[in-house]
Amino acid sequence: MIEAELGRIPEVDISFEGSTAEVWADDLLPEIFRNLFGNATKFGGPDVRITIRVGDCPEEKHTVMVTIEDTGPGIPDRMKETIFQRFQQGESQGCGEGLGLYIVAMLVERYGGRVWVEDRVEGRPDLGASFRFTLREVVHTGTDGYEE
Repeated sequence: MIEAELGRIPEVDISFEGSTAEVWADDLLPEIFRNLFGNATKFGGPDVRITIRVGDCPEEKHTVMVTIEDTGPGIPDRMKETIFQRFQQGESQGCGEGLGLYIVAMLVERYGGRVWVEDRVEGRPDLGASFRFTLREVVHTGTDGYEE
């Protein structure tokens, strides 16, 4: 599913470290990636590089963590707590409606996960952003097919 979304933005330098994990979601899951990839390309500048990693979440059992990092201008610390709220926009006012990250947060919560943003390089918000979110992993038990 991630690779299909990446096909929509072939002009961007993207590195993808994938996983074959299955997660509990529905057909709105691609919207999370569209919003995050779209923001990274829209606000990252012409030479933005994006790295995507999918793997186990070290703090939570049966949970997948997705990290989407970019080399764009980053997000100032004062905005990190509010950017997932409805109608909040970053430094580039007028470039959107302020709903994209709100939709991301609502969908991630719907799937039982959480979302947050950090500096790509700790303590250096000017070197890019690192969006992270978790999703519940589908666990196959072998008897009835799934475990929740």
